[in-house]
Amino acid sequence: MNMQDKTLFKQAMTYPAKIFASPQKLAEDERFSADEKLALLESWTVDATALMRAEAENMGPDTKAGKGSKLLELINEAKIKIKS
Repeated sequence: MNMQDKTLFKQAMTYPAKIFASPQKLAEDERFSADEKLALLESWTVDATALMRAEAENMGPDTKAGKGSKLLELINEAKIKIKS
């Protein structure tokens, strides 16, 4: 991984949704290894879980019901694609 990709990886670990349009796009990205992609998806899982918690508590302007669970579904699909 070159220096630019290392920087991108560090940024994506902090907030994957800011770098990738979807978990599917992350899975398709050829700059990262399977292990790196899975690490990024785990980070995204933490974010999605927090979103689900906010949805359950009806917090924030962007807490439409089901958004977090749909995101977790997409993350899990991406993980399966990477592992296969």
